[in-house]
Amino acid sequence: MAAIEKQGWGRVINWKDLSEKHLREALLDVINNPRYRDVAQRQQRISRDQQFSPQDTVNYWVDYVIRHNGARHLDCPIKWMPWYKLYNVDVWSVLFLSQILTLGLIFKLLICTYKCCRRREKKKTD
Repeated sequence: MAAIEKQGWGRVINWKDLSEKHLREALLDVINNPRYRDVAQRQQRISRDQQFSPQDTVNYWVDYVIRHNGARHLDCPIKWMPWYKLYNVDVWSVLFLSQILTLGLIFKLLICTYKCCRRREKKKTD
């Protein structure tokens, strides 16, 4: 509704401000203000400006599909993709494994560092 009001198509009345007075003012403004009529007529011209009528467009596409036996070449490619390609399982697997390997390597380095520090403390105390 905010976009419609911004584009000049109509007015918005907030629910908390809804009263007979506000509704009447908004309706009279939309009915009597030529700005709203001009915007509506401009939008009407845009929506009616088509190369072919809707009936001609439907006739063309129905004939097209009949001529090309169902027009399989217009199907969405996702329809024929296996699930593992569709959901990028290979990419997610590589990312997951690289994270696991990185965390494992960091954990191993921390353990080695801890053991090394412990050995040095034991040598100093002896």
